[in-house]
Amino acid sequence: MSKAKLYPNPIINDLIINNPANADLFIQLINMNGSIIKEEKINNSAKWDLSELNQGIYLVRISDERNSITRKFVKQ
Repeated sequence: MSKAKLYPNPIINDLIINNPANADLFIQLINMNGSIIKEEKINNSAKWDLSELNQGIYLVRISDERNSITRKFVKQ
């Protein structure tokens, strides 16, 4: 799970989530108010169209059965 990558950062439209471990992950997009905007279960990768998001800082929480990590990205 710690090898999961988010790119590009900053983003303009699309956020790509790549999981080289090919394990089931639960991904959540969270705004700075703590509200969950989007969530999805993935196995290897996902591409989210975030063109309608306002500019700002967002968090992505990546979880598996045991652990959770949070990564920050900027929407331009």
